[in-house]
Parts: sequence; C-alpha cells; structure tokens
Amino acid sequence: MVLNESKAEKILGVVFTVLGVLLLAVIIPTQIAYVKNAYPQPRFFPNIIAGLMTVLGIVLFASGWRKGKAPKQEDEETYSLGKKETRLVLLTLGIVILYVIILHFIPYIPATMVFLAVLITLYGQRNKLKIILPSVLLPIIIYVGFTYGLQLHMP
Repeated sequence: MVLNESKAEKILGVVFTVLGVLLLAVIIPTQIAYVKNAYPQPRFFPNIIAGLMTVLGIVLFASGWRKGKAPKQEDEETYSLGKKETRLVLLTLGIVILYVIILHFIPYIPATMVFLAVLITLYGQRNKLKIILPSVLLPIIIYVGFTYGLQLHMP
C-alpha cells in the first residue's frame, strides 16, 4: 500500500480522533473509578491525554486536508507499507501482547527492561550502549516517578 503525505495524515487524524473520543466517552468512565475526595482524580491524567489525542487528531486531519487541496508537488513524500513493514508491525503487536501477558507473572522493571531491549534491537539498533541505557534507566525512572512521586502501585 502506498500513501501520499496528505492521505496518511487524514487517515491518522481520523484514527487518533476516534480513539481519543472512545477513550473519553467509553473506556475511561467505565474502566477508571471515580474516587470521592481525591485530588487529582484517577481519571485526571488519562482524560488530559485522551483530550490531547482528540484535539491533535483533528489538527492532523485538518493539516492533511489542507495539503490535499494544495497543488501536487514533485517532492511530495509518500509512504509505503510492504511485506517487510507489515511483518515488523505485526511482530511489534505480538511483542506488546506478550509483554502485557508477562506483566501478570514478572514484575514491571525486569519485564519492561527486556521488552524495551527487544524492541530497540528489532528496530535496528546495534550499539549496546544505546540498547542497554534506555532499557535500564527508563523503567526505573518511571517506577520511581509513579511509586514515590504519584504514590501509585506499579505491578
């Protein structure tokens, strides 16, 4: 499949807008409890992110619409999704699903370290320092931020 830049932006804009609205209207209200006398509410940050996703999806769609109306240019970017790219997307999806399942049995930090190292390697990085550094530091920083900063329990 080959897409030009304006069509790709319109498609992604619709996807992000629909996902943001779905999060705001259905998923967040049904999956995250309202807690009386709590500040900030457990829904606060998810609502902000979903709202931003919705607004930015609309902006992305409008940008693609505007580019589609402009006269065609020779150097317009095109995107293609061939067999290699499709396989990479499906492999990434499989790894993410496996990661979510593994989180029920292995603690967050080691599971996330392995997950990040596998994805970074899968996408072509071969420099060991650039694989190990983010794979080790990011989960620790996130764990400390959520556990001690926000006082939320991590798996």
